[in-house]
Amino acid sequence: MCIRDRIVSFFFQAEDGIRDFCLSRGLGDVYKRQLYLENGKTGDDYMQKAQKFAAQIPYMAIAGNHEIFRNYTYLNLRFKMPLYDQFQNVYYSFNLGLVHYVCFNIQYFHQVFEAREGILSWLREDLQRANSNESRSQRPWIVAIAHKPFFTSLKAPKADTHTDYGNFTQIEDLYLEFSVDMYLSGHVHFYERMLPVFRNQSRGYEDFNQTYIIKNAQATVHIIDGISGTDHEITQELDKSEWNEYTAAMSSKFGFGIVDAINKTHLKFSQTLSQNFTQEDSFYLSLIHI
Repeated sequence: MCIRDRIVSFFFQAEDGIRDFCLSRGLGDVYKRQLYLENGKTGDDYMQKAQKFAAQIPYMAIAGNHEIFRNYTYLNLRFKMPLYDQFQNVYYSFNLGLVHYVCFNIQYFHQVFEAREGILSWLREDLQRANSNESRSQRPWIVAIAHKPFFTSLKAPKADTHTDYGNFTQIEDLYLEFSVDMYLSGHVHFYERMLPVFRNQSRGYEDFNQTYIIKNAQATVHIIDGISGTDHEITQELDKSEWNEYTAAMSSKFGFGIVDAINKTHLKFSQTLSQNFTQEDSFYLSLIHI
């Protein structure tokens, strides 16, 4: 996942694989997503291959379900994100240009029940601060990033392994309360872009028939971007008749997403194919927060 404003580029990897931008060569889903294999040698090999870009632009890591081995040790030995001394990569946030990014380990939230209160408390405090009039006047966009999606068009039994709807409603409530504009996730190995959604139901925005310019969304736009490089269990595109009513686009072609804060009223997301760098899907969020 690339994140850019007019000055800086970032590369995000949410456990779902990366591709070499120059060679369009699959680096893999951390080679079957296991940093710990061969006593960490697989992770070392992965990082050496990633060094080409990671040495030049910040590489912001977010833990997923395959990093859980030995309590995320193999991830934490290689990555130290903002606030690491306090939270050991469980959650962090940062500002870049016109956007506030909030990142957290949703797998930890899901599996460690006693950790939920702390994560929710931190999220509430961070989002409340980011949603204040003062913050919104400087950075009008809030983008949340974690590994697992809240929703997908996949149906049971496959969907059962990818989403945990009931466990994430408390986080979803915070997104609505503090007007989080976009939620980026991975885990499901395809690309699915959704319209504003809350509790698995479409929420209003102006010009409801328009899916490429979303004006004044009444809920968070959710995007699954888990097809950036892995060759493991690629999820095939569903027929449109099987899409959720709020799904706007879907693809199983290797690609990566770009978040571009155009200005204080327009945030662009585009999905770019790794093979030839052509744009496969894009849309704008249009909103005046203050």
